[in-house]
Amino acid sequence: MMLIPQCAVGLVLLLVSAGATSETQLAKRSKCWDAARKLVNQMTVEEKADQLNSASSALPRLGIPAFNFWSESLHGYLSRDDQLGATIFPTNIGLGATFDTELIHEVATAISDEMRAYYNLHPPMAVNAFGPNINIFRDPRWGRGLEVYSEDPRLTAAVAVAYVRGLQGNHSGYVKVGATCKHFAAYSLEAADGVTRHSYDARVDDRDLAETYLPAFEACVREARATSIMCSYNSLNGAPTCGNHHLLSGILRKQWGFKGMVVSDCGAVSDIMEGHHVARTMPEAVSVAITAGNDLFCDGAYDQIPAAVHQGLLNETALDAAVTRALELRCSVGALTHKPPKDLPWGKLGRSVIGSPRHLRLARTAAEQSLVLLVNREVAAWGGRRALPLDPAMFKAARRGHGNNGDSQEGGQAGSARGWKLGAGKLAVIGPLADSPEHLLGNYVGYPAGGADATVQTPLQAIRELLCSAGSSGKPGEGEQRAAWLRRDGAARRLAAGQAGSSSSSLLGRGAEQGHGMMQAEQGDVGTVQAPENSGSGGAGGLEGDGVCLVYSQGIPTIQTQNLDGLSGSVTDVLARQDVAAGVLFVGGSVLEGGDSLSRVRTEGEGLDRGDLRLTWAQEQLVRAADRAGKPLVLVLLQGGPIDIGPLLQLPNVAAVLSAWMPGQQGAAAIADALFGRVSPSGRLPVSTLHNNYTEQSHMSDMSMRKWPGRTYRYLQVPPLFEFGHGLSYARVTYANLALHPCDWAAAGPDSAAAGSDGAPSLEDIPACAFKVSVEVTHAGWVQEAGPHPATAGEVVMAQLHRDPGAYGPDPPSRKQLLAFSRVTLAPGETRRVELVLPARWMMVGRGHTDNSGELEEPLAAEGSGSARSDTDSNNRDAAKEPDDQRPAGPTEHGMQAEAVSRQVSKHKYPGLKWVPGPATISVGPLTLEVHLPPGDL
Repeated sequence: MMLIPQCAVGLVLLLVSAGATSETQLAKRSKCWDAARKLVNQMTVEEKADQLNSASSALPRLGIPAFNFWSESLHGYLSRDDQLGATIFPTNIGLGATFDTELIHEVATAISDEMRAYYNLHPPMAVNAFGPNINIFRDPRWGRGLEVYSEDPRLTAAVAVAYVRGLQGNHSGYVKVGATCKHFAAYSLEAADGVTRHSYDARVDDRDLAETYLPAFEACVREARATSIMCSYNSLNGAPTCGNHHLLSGILRKQWGFKGMVVSDCGAVSDIMEGHHVARTMPEAVSVAITAGNDLFCDGAYDQIPAAVHQGLLNETALDAAVTRALELRCSVGALTHKPPKDLPWGKLGRSVIGSPRHLRLARTAAEQSLVLLVNREVAAWGGRRALPLDPAMFKAARRGHGNNGDSQEGGQAGSARGWKLGAGKLAVIGPLADSPEHLLGNYVGYPAGGADATVQTPLQAIRELLCSAGSSGKPGEGEQRAAWLRRDGAARRLAAGQAGSSSSSLLGRGAEQGHGMMQAEQGDVGTVQAPENSGSGGAGGLEGDGVCLVYSQGIPTIQTQNLDGLSGSVTDVLARQDVAAGVLFVGGSVLEGGDSLSRVRTEGEGLDRGDLRLTWAQEQLVRAADRAGKPLVLVLLQGGPIDIGPLLQLPNVAAVLSAWMPGQQGAAAIADALFGRVSPSGRLPVSTLHNNYTEQSHMSDMSMRKWPGRTYRYLQVPPLFEFGHGLSYARVTYANLALHPCDWAAAGPDSAAAGSDGAPSLEDIPACAFKVSVEVTHAGWVQEAGPHPATAGEVVMAQLHRDPGAYGPDPPSRKQLLAFSRVTLAPGETRRVELVLPARWMMVGRGHTDNSGELEEPLAAEGSGSARSDTDSNNRDAAKEPDDQRPAGPTEHGMQAEAVSRQVSKHKYPGLKWVPGPATISVGPLTLEVHLPPGDL
């Protein structure tokens, strides 16, 4: 009987749980296969071809209803229903920043609830999803980086499993919503270096495939049991992935035991002929795809299947297998039965679940946890307090006597320490992205929850509601008017409430736009609006009056404008006003284009990679103009990919930077809550932020992970601006008593999930527990003692493996590797003991690795309890001091033998990977342990 570690189950290590694919579910799939085969045997070649279209027609003579495989669900169901819409969560890179697989499972469950509700209302849509996107964010220029979770395969694999399981559910007989893990494989380029994704041949060696490009897909198949896989546009080592026999039949089906359906990316089969020129005719391209293992076509080329058969290019046996797999998937979700949707599981889900209060709260929680505080400096003018969180009391002086000219009737210069403490006046909110609801949503979205009349709050509105509205509780939907949505000619437009028919790019309350962002409130709104003296053409609108304490300047007409005639100068004037205390600037990128909105000027996205890593020129000039006013500035980055803000950090007044990604329809409230201390930022960077000169050092089309200057934090050989995992907190968190423990070996009983009766790899092949670490994490108080504080703070506890490349020969393992992580929530003064399982699989390297000639015979042994590796003051994470006699015992003192690890590693088969012994360091927070990885013979 195979030994497995009990300690791995239910912790950070990804394992197949008993509920993930039950025996009943497997039996159901077997019955579906048999039923599908019977139907296929009765079809003509033309009918078979039609069933391989992603929008399959009905076949009445066999009782087969129409079915649409194509639904999008990356971070919310892509709804085209202008009455209902769907809940839009943060984009995937933001979800990755949460490092919270339980939360992501909840998000996916909510998305599948809404999709099932749509299916009940409008079959045959919405029970199969083309998602999640689990490619690796290997180059920061990639335009689709916002659609993926991380640059790290460990984090991506964990999130992928959580998402797929949430989407597919754990019903004993049916799959809730079929999940499609995409894009298989080595896809991370849109258009660069003279090639496009439709013609690009990704040259990847075996080691990089095993270590980086394939692990998340393997987890989708072997652990989450995804129902389908989508092949990508590019070629892999000379063969288009949708026609790559080694990839689809060799690795995916034979090596990993995948039994599900493979679907082409939309148009990828046509690319076999038109982009990669592997086939001379379309029937040839169709034959190449189906023979290699592609089943379903999101491509008009499916209509060439009969020609391929009649010309002798395609064996009908291969065609039958493809159609059977497609019909089996339909059966597994209950779409190949004669039962009406209401009689299937989840049949009671309806309109009330779509955009429900619970789902909107979940979207807000996800947005809050995704926020990453990159920089938080002390501000001398504020008596040395840090820039964030902002204290609302600082902006209440307008109620107590600040006139429109900024003269304080209470005395005291606005910039004095006393003035700041009492309240220096108004907050300036700046930038076109500050009042752009579309930009919060990212791409692959339809109507937000609520449809065309959705209430999507902008950051400007959220700040105004929290800071300025008298009696506002800060809860969504209270004390504010919001923009309405309409779609005309495919473009989303916001209209003033009650002003249908006139578009507006900058609204507050019931205001209508005048000029460049000048706002005029209607009588009876929270305040009256008047132009500041020096508003110029820059679009400054001042909101003055009782309870209204901010000014807004659009600053620039679009984020890519090349004409700044007087625009940014007016921003300096606005901030320089004596009654303005500080500024919050919203800057970033955009994945939207077209329409009237100021945000819809695309800088990145599907089909468009970035040329550099900086903000647009216009936005950098906007920040520099704001800095010249001399007031403290907070930058909020609304972004897809990482942005090099290094030059802006040299400006004297840039005091804090918050990365908000594209946080979804509840993102504005989350941002406001973080700015004013209602929540503590707790996200961590899922991708490194590199300096812009990296784009000159590395060709985007070079897929090598290890070639200088290296890719991702694991192989990077140049210093980043911000490291993977970076993120500050308002809380001061201490780490203590880091200890290493053996795993608890135990035999897998007959009732374990290792049965593998469906022919897929069993638990014997799932990564083993090498050993465990434990650490005590304490909320030791707030970094800023005075001011607003939330009730709790989130902390991401991460264990990483560090290796010195010089100790491992000419082609060393990765310098760093995330092994395990856990998110905890701490109240002030609370201590939590966190235990992390460190799986052997993530300590292994690809078989292309060349290791040392000598072997280390020492057991896995701790040589120290560690010390802080980074500036604990700036990172708010401290290594607690421990007396020498209280240092945690090493694993050998617990009776752990090196042979135990070696034996366990030896029994698990990892094709393409091998165990490499040698010296290493394990870090958890600021603490480190020096260890030796023992020999292990695979």
